[in-house]
Amino acid sequence: MEKSPKKKNSSPFTSISASRLSMIYRSMIKDFRNQIKIEIKKEKRINGRKYLNNLKRSLGGQNKKEIYLVQKRINKIDKILKKNFKIELILSGSVTKHTYVHGLSDIDILVNLREESPKSINPKMVQERIKNILKTDFKTENDLEAINILVDKKIKIQLVPVILKDKDIFFPSKGGKKWIKILPQRFSNQLKKRDDKLCKKLSTLIRIIKIINVEEIASKNRLKNHHIEVLAYLYSLKNPGEENILNWLHDFFLYAKDRVKEKVRDTSNQFTFVDNYLGKPKNKRRKEVSKNLEEVSNWLIKYD
Repeated sequence: MEKSPKKKNSSPFTSISASRLSMIYRSMIKDFRNQIKIEIKKEKRINGRKYLNNLKRSLGGQNKKEIYLVQKRINKIDKILKKNFKIELILSGSVTKHTYVHGLSDIDILVNLREESPKSINPKMVQERIKNILKTDFKTENDLEAINILVDKKIKIQLVPVILKDKDIFFPSKGGKKWIKILPQRFSNQLKKRDDKLCKKLSTLIRIIKIINVEEIASKNRLKNHHIEVLAYLYSLKNPGEENILNWLHDFFLYAKDRVKEKVRDTSNQFTFVDNYLGKPKNKRRKEVSKNLEEVSNWLIKYD
């Protein structure tokens, strides 16, 4: 009697072990440094090489203590939650998109409630229960949609309870009143496909933009990381990439200073727009942000 073929997992999300999560995190730190080294070799101008070398030094080396702490925290989170829920951990966010910057990006982990459905459990109750279970062992931060675990001053693990059903994934709504279907893989796939086509240059560009966003832009006018990723992706469709990363970076800020004045749609279905936090189109705040971005583009002219 022939065995029936095993049903393939059609889900675009893959659960992985806590130790594997830690290995991927470690590789992201090393990956960015290696990409900067490649750009340094290609850069012919003295000022450009100096800037990229300073950037590489600011990234620091792989701190073994930090990596050990992350691995220890993830293992412990996994162990504690599995005593209380039937769950699996799913890697998400900037680590999966290769846009993670150590010290600036959170380590996003989805906590899939394997035996639940959107009708069987209240998201706010789950969030509170997970937080109460973990707060005796970890330092936590309040957040409307996530449970934030502090590893140290620079590293934060962000846990989001979700319900995964086939190809659909349900996240808590803002305030946790209901479950909403979100398509985070749609943008992630678009970004990764574009990045592969541009030989990983897009993810390198995004990471440098995130650093400049913190170091050169007033805190009240900083762009959110997801907003940066979407702007960079849209920009890459118009400009497929300069040979020189610093030229491309300068042109991006020229593009962004005009684009931030208008709203940008969100393909993940989480929000209508990725930049609701900036308010209405062409308002005072957007003009201030635009001015800051223009100042950065002017500052980058010396490398152009």
